[in-house]
Amino acid sequence: MNSMVFAPDIIKDLSPSKIADYLRDHDWYEQEKISSKASIWVKNCDSDGAFEILLPLRSDAPDFVRRVIEILETLEVSERLSKSQILDELTDVNQVARRIGREVIKFALSFPNYYGSEAPISSLGSILSSLQDTINGIAQSLAIQEIMTREQNSAVMDAKLARKKISPDLAREMELSAFGSFKGSFGLKLVSAPANLIESNLVPNSLKEFIDLIRVGSEVEELRGHLFKLRSKSARKYVKFLKSLANSNAGLYVEWGSIQASYGGSARLTVEATKDALRAIKEMKTESVRDFRASGRLTQGDIKTKHFKFEDDQDNEYVGYINDDAMPSSGILSLNQDCEIMLQEKTINFFITDKVETRYTITSLSFPGQTVTGQTSLFS
Repeated sequence: MNSMVFAPDIIKDLSPSKIADYLRDHDWYEQEKISSKASIWVKNCDSDGAFEILLPLRSDAPDFVRRVIEILETLEVSERLSKSQILDELTDVNQVARRIGREVIKFALSFPNYYGSEAPISSLGSILSSLQDTINGIAQSLAIQEIMTREQNSAVMDAKLARKKISPDLAREMELSAFGSFKGSFGLKLVSAPANLIESNLVPNSLKEFIDLIRVGSEVEELRGHLFKLRSKSARKYVKFLKSLANSNAGLYVEWGSIQASYGGSARLTVEATKDALRAIKEMKTESVRDFRASGRLTQGDIKTKHFKFEDDQDNEYVGYINDDAMPSSGILSLNQDCEIMLQEKTINFFITDKVETRYTITSLSFPGQTVTGQTSLFS
């Protein structure tokens, strides 16, 4: 018998409501309440007969610890689990983390199209694989951020992330292991490597960033801030994780227990929130605008659509639209004639896909011997 299981300081902190939730999830039902002091729970097992538990409803009751020990002994037989496994499910996840010296994540998935706690293996494999990739990506991004803090150069950071694969040592440090399962929706208990094998705070810091992302859900501005901080390569791993949830039509609840006193917490993503987040991320972009003068010729132009094609004196070609204010008052666009233009170049970078769009607008236009049209004189 493991004396740690029956340590009074662990048992006295258990919540009667959490014990009741555990019993309910494991097919026990409440048969009777004895005033406000206790309730009787029963379960019928085909092979082992009927079981009965007396659950005290107040943790400050004089016999609370003794009654919970009796509950653990009964559950060990009825559920065919060790007392330590049962106690881990009943104990606050932060207490479990500090007791075993590891970060602990209760990772619960709900699949509305499947019965009870069933989970399709193909979906489960995709979700768990992308979860580990996301944690690795966050860790890599945080590690490089720490290195690049003094340089204050996001372009250098992006370049480092793009060419650098996660190191084997970092991958081992960030690896999560399945530590057990729990009922309700499909639930896995995941743990980090033992604390004495980890030399940095990357594991709790990465898990904190992950939990924060889940909490943000589809709140566009907060989500944008978190993803831009991670940079595009690491952010794409989180997008892949969201897609694995959406493709599986799976809801997610995460409860994190940490060995760090100020860390830990829980977060939830519904199926709709996941899809909303993906839609928001798809539209995330940055824009930059510059204006410059150019000499050359309009090789194509349409008065009605205001579409143009322009070739400058260095044979560079630009395609776009002419601003209303830049259209000649005569209503005639002279093609293949020398002209001067002011060109606005707008560059749009879609964050997650790294797709870049460049759009051109003529804001001022003049031909030799004609009055300048547009918002600004070319010769001012």
